[in-house]
Amino acid sequence: MDKLLKNMSEIMRIYGTFRDSKNREPVKQANIKLSIEGTEIASVSSDEQGRYEYTTEEEYIGTCRIEP
Repeated sequence: MDKLLKNMSEIMRIYGTFRDSKNREPVKQANIKLSIEGTEIASVSSDEQGRYEYTTEEEYIGTCRIEP
């Protein structure tokens, strides 16, 4: 079973809009870095409307929970 899991990969897609926590307005051209235990796994930037999209093929299986 471990061999099977090591050879599997999944597509991860994260998308949405960065919003200011006070007034909920979109944050234009924001940059954010996602890290796990000090290791950067992604760098995401928003466009002129505050929207972002990040897609990658990962070589591990896990879960990601993003709360507003």
